Amino acid sequence: MDLTLIDKAIEEYKPLLKENDNRRLSFFRGLWQLQHDYATKVQADLNHVLPASEQILNWYWDEKPLFLMVPLTINKELFLSSLTSFSEYIAGNAGLSDDAVSTLRTFDWNKLIKEVELDQAGYDPSLWLNTAIEVAVSQSSPKNAAAETLTNKAGALGIALKCALKPMLEPAAKLAMAHYVPDKERYESNTKPLRCPVCGGHAALGYVGHTPSSEGNGRMLYCTTCGANWEFERIRCAHCGTQNQSKLHYFHAEDDPAHRLYLCDECKSYLRTSILSELKVPFCMEVEDVVMARLDHIANNVKMKSDRKD
Repeated sequence: MDLTLIDKAIEEYKPLLKENDNRRLSFFRGLWQLQHDYATKVQADLNHVLPASEQILNWYWDEKPLFLMVPLTINKELFLSSLTSFSEYIAGNAGLSDDAVSTLRTFDWNKLIKEVELDQAGYDPSLWLNTAIEVAVSQSSPKNAAAETLTNKAGALGIALKCALKPMLEPAAKLAMAHYVPDKERYESNTKPLRCPVCGGHAALGYVGHTPSSEGNGRMLYCTTCGANWEFERIRCAHCGTQNQSKLHYFHAEDDPAHRLYLCDECKSYLRTSILSELKVPFCMEVEDVVMARLDHIANNVKMKSDRKD
């Protein structure tokens, strides 16, 4: 995570964004500082022994996530410390309901880790996160809790878990990505991994621009779980993998051609995507993730219209 680049992108976005968006960026800047600090601590003790690059590349093309093949050991004490730090920051700065704030500040993370084995987070982080959020909500809520209460707690506990886990994974993911040496011929003759080649998670967003095997018109996907990124086909759904062009579309707000939704009629999914050639600020994936949040609302509206037609 490059905090210098983050700060530069935030500064240049300020006059282009509304007040609410700038406040959100300010909130996330604090989260990124914490993630950077914990990733630095993890990096100092990283001992993730990898096989030869040839084996890593074979797993890449076989779509076998690296962490599944070579599990990562997560430092329990450091992870618990990060959960406490992120919980307190989110509780004090996210503008959550009183119930959600109380939940974050009193939640027993140690009890959660005892029930949800941390080892799984080292080989299937996405599955572990889903399980951990479900268990955390059940631990913090009475059996007859209202649906709205459960939703609020899931959101608060979920963001704390996701934010705390990423710096535990990112240094190892960065080390792994260094082994994915571009091979233009192989990139052109093989379908690209549909899920993150490091942790196995789905891509959360992407960009179109310069990639390891193209000059300015390639496509990269980004995993917000571990921070890895990988090259992907321009005309292909990043969720179901279809290449049926009649099922694939893109949409952007009239005043913002730099940020687009890639929509798939086949699986009803979408991917938020930055178009580097249209950006007016330095490209930073973390910042783009926050700036493109409004596309989620647009995507839901587009999906509802599509569902009504069906």
